[in-house]
Amino acid sequence: TGLKNREVYGTSGPRIQLWFDALAGDQRVPMGGQVSGTTAPQFEVTAIGAQAERPGCSDQTVQTWGADVVQNHCAGVCFNPGDERVGIDRVEVVRIRPQTSPTEQVGDLIDDPWKVIVNADRDESGKPTPVFTTQFSDPEFSEGQRDALYYVRAIQVPTDSVNGVPLQDDQGDFTVCPLYNLGDNAACMTKAGERAWSSPIFVDFIARP
Repeated sequence: TGLKNREVYGTSGPRIQLWFDALAGDQRVPMGGQVSGTTAPQFEVTAIGAQAERPGCSDQTVQTWGADVVQNHCAGVCFNPGDERVGIDRVEVVRIRPQTSPTEQVGDLIDDPWKVIVNADRDESGKPTPVFTTQFSDPEFSEGQRDALYYVRAIQVPTDSVNGVPLQDDQGDFTVCPLYNLGDNAACMTKAGERAWSSPIFVDFIARP
């Protein structure tokens, strides 16, 4: 049902949870949905960070695959979630509008990101909360008088990731670590802001008669 209704989202790997809705009057339209009007609706985003990984791999994983396979395939880091969750650093909003004439440049109609909403709820060390809810709207929608779609990305604080950032050699060329022979190559483990991105919400401009 979710796929049929386009009420789905993807992640870069970690099990981040994401909700993206349009609040149109007394209706709550989820991601993948469509609304219409002379003004843009109020949008609401809620993101929950993935469970923070504990060091190493579980005993069951090592027993199943063997220590050598675990080390060479994933640098000794497995899905091994703990009780805490990773903080949500920010939400990025992407806006895309259709052409009104063939002469319009498509690139000028893609705002990526159009808006960045930083999670201001942080502890004394600057660590953001793992649950972040925010709202936004688009005051330019009614002025532009054209359809638009919006989707969001929820981005966690950076965590360790194999090949999270391409490696750069002395000549400035980028490469990635080997997929099946990581061994003890610490350079393969880099920080990356894992993310979840929603399906879009389509907003049609309907002029008053």
